[in-house]
Amino acid sequence: MCGSRLLVIPITEKTDKRLNMAGVRAWIPPGRWTDIFTGEIYNGEGFVTLYRDIASIPVLAKQGSIIPLSADEGNSIENPVNLLLWVFRGNGSFELYEDSGRTDYTYSFARTKFEVTEAKNLTFTIHPATGDPEVLPPARNYSIVFKDIIKVETLRVFVNEKLSEDFVLEGENPGEKSFEIELKNVSAGAGIRVEITGYQIRKNPPVKERIIDIFSRWQARNIRKSICYKRVRLVEDLDKCRKKIKRMPLPHSVKEALLNCFDED
Repeated sequence: MCGSRLLVIPITEKTDKRLNMAGVRAWIPPGRWTDIFTGEIYNGEGFVTLYRDIASIPVLAKQGSIIPLSADEGNSIENPVNLLLWVFRGNGSFELYEDSGRTDYTYSFARTKFEVTEAKNLTFTIHPATGDPEVLPPARNYSIVFKDIIKVETLRVFVNEKLSEDFVLEGENPGEKSFEIELKNVSAGAGIRVEITGYQIRKNPPVKERIIDIFSRWQARNIRKSICYKRVRLVEDLDKCRKKIKRMPLPHSVKEALLNCFDED
């Protein structure tokens, strides 16, 4: 665990040359966990096998997680003017600590609490900052990304308890991109509340889509892959599809990756 809400799962096995991926068997704690890079959703508790290529590592955020990131350009160590917030639906909070890095840390610091709650509706709140306002930039640009929501019916944004229409939507698209809103030039210490009603949640890709992905990664002649895929392409019953894959004369690693597609559903 990295903190209390991020589950980092290193893959130490060698890359399988047949798939250009490696896998790791890991225990997922109770609750809903979302890979912050791929968007894949896992429901605990229980063991799962996670496959990734050399460019990726499983990092799972627990439901209700909030991850603040600097969106400033370059490598500045100043407290960010542009703040990116990754929000995962559920119930949780995170407190951001900031200081100037140059003064007495005992007194010169600010804390900002972020909170997400989910019941019938979803509410995300940035509470007014407490502490020394001098360590914060005068104003901030917020990009709030709801990582596992792709569309909403009703959205209301309040700044210092006043309804605001001064925001930009960056979601609601057919590609199922995460729903995002942007607020520009807001006082860094201001209170912000985002209320979402009637939202569509992100779901894992269908089993057949994941099967196609494994076949496309398999380092074999196209004719062999086509013959194998045709055996399951038109099989709608997932249990029958799984049994057909079990009977196929496939390399062990490829068969295991294909069968894993059913376990992630």
